[in-house]
Amino acid sequence: MSPQDNPIAFEPDALGRRLSFALIHGEYMRLLVFPNFLCYDYSLDTLPLLCGFDDVRFFIPLTTYTLVSAAASLAFSLNLRGSLLSGAFFLLTFVPMSNVLFPVGTVVGERLLYIPSFGFLAAVCGLLPRKFQNAMLVVWALMLVRTIKRVDDWKTADHLTLVDGYANLKSAKTQFNLGVRYFSMGDFDNAMAAFERSWRSDPEERDAIAFWRAGQIEIIRGNFARARELLIGATTKYGAKLMVKEEEVFHDAAVACFHDNRRVDEAILTVRYYMSAALTLNRDFPKALNNLGCIKWVAGDREMALNAVAEAAESAADNVIYWGNLWALSELAGYLDVAQVAKSRALEIQVDFVPNSDCTWEFMPDKGGP
Repeated sequence: MSPQDNPIAFEPDALGRRLSFALIHGEYMRLLVFPNFLCYDYSLDTLPLLCGFDDVRFFIPLTTYTLVSAAASLAFSLNLRGSLLSGAFFLLTFVPMSNVLFPVGTVVGERLLYIPSFGFLAAVCGLLPRKFQNAMLVVWALMLVRTIKRVDDWKTADHLTLVDGYANLKSAKTQFNLGVRYFSMGDFDNAMAAFERSWRSDPEERDAIAFWRAGQIEIIRGNFARARELLIGATTKYGAKLMVKEEEVFHDAAVACFHDNRRVDEAILTVRYYMSAALTLNRDFPKALNNLGCIKWVAGDREMALNAVAEAAESAADNVIYWGNLWALSELAGYLDVAQVAKSRALEIQVDFVPNSDCTWEFMPDKGGP
């Protein structure tokens, strides 16, 4: 779990943490009673922390607890066993995902209310006098309309990403996913705007993945100084394991560093550090091996360069770039037999392939996001 998943769990102030968890309970009650705003993610600034009793939002959980207590007292006084059992079912299914017993990996999850909502609805129906049953038909009709509208929002992943991305500009994840969608379309301006909203939703800017994707865009644009700043920053932040492999972040940081300072000898040490870190995290990482070979070739370490490029070519046997690099570098180093084998393999893959006279870097953004 990272601060992006549940920032309240990382809040050092005990009072602020407890009050913020109470605010979540109020938000869940709103979803059950008046689901006008719905979103697949409520992370970070969607529900700002509740840090004191002087915050007017304190009345949200206070009202929630008062109403629940009053309903329970009424059910006990009238001996409404059906409502009491339904209420008990609601509490038993709600408490484990309410952050009361332990922090969970999300702030608010609408999906987590599916089972508790059965108990909630049954308890409410048991408490309402019969004279209100006709009025409840109007409520059911309104809820049906809201459900149909929300189902339409979920018709495709792309449509949901757009709808919730613009409905909730304060969620780190909705903005990140919106940015990835624009990234995949080649709309880098809108992608950068979404990624920036994503990392700025956290005042401490602890999210690695938004910085990482923004850095990739700057590499593609050729803005290597800005890419270096973003990607080195990403290596020091939290990364969501399901969204990105950490080695990709270190690899791209190395690419940005190399191209930002490719004529400066001191930069070689920085590039080598980040590329080595990527390979420490995942040795079976062909593009990192290939690019490490390019670094070592520039640094004059020809044997290590050839070994790294050869390992990349063997690991990704259908990649013509790696075989082309092995072909070109082996010829330059005087290993003509190795160059001949690499040449044959490269031409098998692409008959008209012509290698560069120097080592060719590979930069291919890894898939991530929705």
